[in-house]
Amino acid sequence: MLLTALFPQLVGFRVERLCRADDHLTLTAVARRKAARCPRCRRRSRRIHSRYQRHVADLPLAGTPVTFELHVRRFVCPNPRCPQRIFAERLPKLVAAGARRSQGLQRALEEIAFALGGEAGARLAEALGMPTSPDTLLRLIRAAPLPAIGTPLRIGVDDFALRKGHVYAGIVVDHDHHRPLDLLPDCTPTTIADWLTAHPSVCLISRDRGTAIIEGVTRGAPEAIQVADRWHLLKNLGDTLERLLVRQRSAWHDALVVESAPLDAGATSTGVVGECVPGQLAQPPTADAPQAAQEQQARRDWRVARYAEVRRLHAEGSSVSAIAQAMHLDRKTVRAYLTSDCAPLLRPRARKRSKLDPFRAYIDQRWAEGCHNVAVLLAELRERGYRGGHTIVQDYVAPLRQKQPGAATAAVPTPQVSVLARPTWTPRQVVALFLRRPDDLTAKQQRALATIRAASPLLDAVYGAVQTFAVMVRERQVNGLTDWVEGMRRGEHCELRGFAETLLDDYPAVRAGLTLPESNGPIEGHINRVKLVKRTMYGRGKIDLLRQRVVRRG
Repeated sequence: MLLTALFPQLVGFRVERLCRADDHLTLTAVARRKAARCPRCRRRSRRIHSRYQRHVADLPLAGTPVTFELHVRRFVCPNPRCPQRIFAERLPKLVAAGARRSQGLQRALEEIAFALGGEAGARLAEALGMPTSPDTLLRLIRAAPLPAIGTPLRIGVDDFALRKGHVYAGIVVDHDHHRPLDLLPDCTPTTIADWLTAHPSVCLISRDRGTAIIEGVTRGAPEAIQVADRWHLLKNLGDTLERLLVRQRSAWHDALVVESAPLDAGATSTGVVGECVPGQLAQPPTADAPQAAQEQQARRDWRVARYAEVRRLHAEGSSVSAIAQAMHLDRKTVRAYLTSDCAPLLRPRARKRSKLDPFRAYIDQRWAEGCHNVAVLLAELRERGYRGGHTIVQDYVAPLRQKQPGAATAAVPTPQVSVLARPTWTPRQVVALFLRRPDDLTAKQQRALATIRAASPLLDAVYGAVQTFAVMVRERQVNGLTDWVEGMRRGEHCELRGFAETLLDDYPAVRAGLTLPESNGPIEGHINRVKLVKRTMYGRGKIDLLRQRVVRRG
């Protein structure tokens, strides 16, 4: 069988030797042609000046690395006016000029690099018989040409975090071909405007409602149709509603606590402190309460005292910045305290399940009977199926042992202290109740929503307004949008008035979002892929590498 059947890239070469040693295959080959063209003047030459050897790595054969040992000739250029007096023959179908890898191996490593990046790509390449380094694969990614952007007509623009809270980049996606066009190093108005100015064919742009993107799009493509993303409209409404619920916390939280009290009257959880009812402190735990419960109550009292101090300083005329500096708080925390009508509440943490839970009653019984030896208790528990360790049992009986009046005195069993843990709803969870379709709510959620609406006529009206806007956005009903915005502007809630003002400032884009099918949904999907690619690059995901991998792969 001819070697060219196994190595079709050697067509036009004469294979002089094949050698296999140390799991490596080496082929010695010479080009058959008699002449070569000068790379400068393109004149053919048959005059050989000298020869040299060139080693080129090729695709592996059955997992065995392959190297071509090429005997390359140097020719003398016959053109006396050509500055290139001596040149080496070119073998473009096999290997590029000056390269150490064949064209086939170069393409294979590029595919691995774009698919997996540096570290993971290097591991796969070595397993396939193409050993290379992660840095080499990254150089291949950077050296590859980007596809032409062309003349896009309908695009979407959004930002994503390179370092959340610190560094943000931008992405541009073609709606017509559903592929990313470019990654921007940042998402400032100037960068967005410059990109759009360089691509004047854009006539429609979908975007979120961030001020930087709005300014950049308006400056770069003033004639283009701007489409506000529908999901972001609901997201902005949810954020506004959350601020309103924080300010009106007592209007709904009290009602939920009262509504849930009958359900929880017979259910207690050991060692969990209940939530404070707005306007009053929770009952402090007794001296016999577990230490964790006492510490939790102390932290809650400290939070309430801090809230009261912020309100006192503000009543005395201190500014938000002065309060934040004096109390070592973030200004956003201070503003949240000032807008809320009650102290901040935290949901009780559920106690972590333990392997000892099924056996606690038995331990209490044996302890009451006078068995205070942990080793004996552990042996009895193991006979009953306990598979935990010695430390869990020892920690459980430690508070019981401390209550013993003396070593010789039999212990009188003290009942475990149980503090009622009232289930509470956070403002964000109430926002979800207001925004979801009524048919998608569970029975418990429907009861909670009904309780909130019955307790506060103002929140009942807010719920109706929120549902009206949500239906308009989901079903793309533009009729009634103007009346809704005007109604919110005349409302009594400052948060909804501010939201209506932002809609009015961006009214053409909001209206287009409710009438046109374009949205930022595809852009969010590409952002998800960008983040996945970045996280698999082991800290090497700079914007240039991300652009190459995301844009070139589509």
